[in-house]
Amino acid sequence: MLGLSISKELILTRFNFNIATSTIAAICLIIMFILAPTPFAISQVPDTTKYGVKITYPSDGETVSVGELTIFGTARYDATNNACTVYADWNDSQPMQKAMPAGLNFTEFGRNSNDYSSWTFTYTGKYHLISEGTNELNAKLSCDVGPFNSTKYDSVTVTGIPTED
Repeated sequence: MLGLSISKELILTRFNFNIATSTIAAICLIIMFILAPTPFAISQVPDTTKYGVKITYPSDGETVSVGELTIFGTARYDATNNACTVYADWNDSQPMQKAMPAGLNFTEFGRNSNDYSSWTFTYTGKYHLISEGTNELNAKLSCDVGPFNSTKYDSVTVTGIPTED
């Protein structure tokens, strides 16, 4: 009888140990899934449909003076993504030139130099001056979003006229 009693206790002890071990393993897995970074999956591709860039001045079809011209624009993107840049070009000339961020994103350390919510670009003799006739001005928003790149464009066509002396 004593041998049978020991066997029952041994079996119950092993059974309880297995339950405890399984429970601890399950809790560890749950904690890992909650706290560990989620691997990037196709279902987690960021939504960039609301991203965009817009030249706000000059307007499409506007007449401007030949020579230097500063254009202004806005960009929409996820503000937590600091890997966005706005570029500008003239008549699809390459390479595109980096615009100047002019957003109001102030922090305790000063303006965030990557805030392209507002931006400017000046066409000068260093790149290309506005010429007489048709000038196509292009803006490009380029964002590195994880392993993906989101690119949006806007363009306006302006007519350069000589300034009156």
